[in-house]
Amino acid sequence: MKFLLLICATVFAVLSSSSCTVGTSVKADLDKAERLMNIARDSSLAIITRLDRSKVKGKRGKAELALIHSIALDKNGIDISSDSIIKPALSYYSRKGSKEQKSKGYYYTARIHEN
Repeated sequence: MKFLLLICATVFAVLSSSSCTVGTSVKADLDKAERLMNIARDSSLAIITRLDRSKVKGKRGKAELALIHSIALDKNGIDISSDSIIKPALSYYSRKGSKEQKSKGYYYTARIHEN
């Protein structure tokens, strides 16, 4: 577990110091994090944790960030017991969104409650 956190911190430091992401939008970063989720899950989590959350606009954007963040945490083996991260996604996708988004929201909420 400590080794995984060390790897995540290293990737985060490298990505933070890299100039290749300067000027990208929040949406582009979220899309990139989602694409990397199954390939390089630690990089995906690093992208999400360095995002400036104040630039995320609207309920849809906050729901997308919440869902991707919850998935990244789960795929990196980081167990959380508070549903505060996924709550915006569950709230938004239970009313709007595709069946896939709803089911992912419910699944990762269940994973959190399992922890």
